Amino acid sequence: MTNIHIAQGRIINPASQTVQVGDIYISEDRIISMTDQPDGFVADRVIDASDQIVCPGFVDLSVRLREPGASQKA
Repeated sequence: MTNIHIAQGRIINPASQTVQVGDIYISEDRIISMTDQPDGFVADRVIDASDQIVCPGFVDLSVRLREPGASQKA
């Protein structure tokens, strides 16, 4: 699995009703910290999110779900 560090993004978290600039740490496809780097965490990939909005758990609202075989409607 890949460890990902999303650095200095504007984090909008509806669950806790907070907006803050900070880092997110992801391991094994799960967010493990949204504030401090966990002990022993080594990032395989660092994403610079400066001046970007980061919304943990946000769903792509432009997705279109269709029956297979209608590729012309994609």
